[in-house]
Amino acid sequence: MELFDSHCHLDPMRYGGDLPGVLERARAAGVRFMHVIGTRAIDSAAAADLAEREEGLTASAGIHPNDAADADDQEWEQVVRLVESGRVQAVGETGLDWYRDTAPPELQRMFFDRHIHLAQRVGLPLVIHTRESTDDVLGMLREALERGPLTAVLHSFTGTVEQAAEAVRLGCFIGFAGMATFRSGGAVREVAVGVPADRLLD
Repeated sequence: MELFDSHCHLDPMRYGGDLPGVLERARAAGVRFMHVIGTRAIDSAAAADLAEREEGLTASAGIHPNDAADADDQEWEQVVRLVESGRVQAVGETGLDWYRDTAPPELQRMFFDRHIHLAQRVGLPLVIHTRESTDDVLGMLREALERGPLTAVLHSFTGTVEQAAEAVRLGCFIGFAGMATFRSGGAVREVAVGVPADRLLD
């Protein structure tokens, strides 16, 4: 069986010299394709570099909502230039996180809106982080879709069955992470069962 990891963080700053071993073990386990996620300008560039060197890897570029308070307009412009260069295949990781308080909500919304507009302008998928903010994320996606088409991935989804159904109606792909395997993850599994197979990522 060939597997595709749709959301991984493999830049050298996280793994250093062990990165070749990480890739080797993943491939040995059947993970042939991996999408490497950027969370700041610097690791987005590293993800793009890695994807260019390694077969089966693609990359995205963005600023994670939990890092929004540490990012400025200059860093955002670096992300924009990287996206416009054609070296990445998606925009993000972006979104809203109301669980942590590392960045003010209004700042997170501003950066999320910037990512949405960028993804729509260049026609690339948008990778979205949402934590205790699903209704607000879906609301901003509804507004965006009034302007034009947008493909979005809701990463590590923990919303309700109703929220998942709305996301599917909006054309989103929905990803489920490790918590779906937890003994306490029954609610997440219930949601996953109801997502159409052609919209389901894990």
